[in-house]
Amino acid sequence: MERIASLAHKAGQTDSAPLRRAMHNLRMAIQGRLEKEGADAQTMFDVASLIDEAATKIERL
Repeated sequence: MERIASLAHKAGQTDSAPLRRAMHNLRMAIQGRLEKEGADAQTMFDVASLIDEAATKIERL
C-alpha cells in the first residue's frame, strides 16, 4: 500500500500534459507524412530511425 501511495503522490506532482501533447504531435506528424506521399520502404526506415534516436536520447536523461 505504501508503494501505491508513493506512486500516486508522484503522479500528483507531475503534469503530464506537455508529454501527452508531444506524443500527439508525433503521431499526427507520422500520419500526415505517410498519408500525404505514401510510405515506401526508405521512408518507413527513416521514420523508425528517428523514433529510435529519440528513444535512445530519452533513455539517457
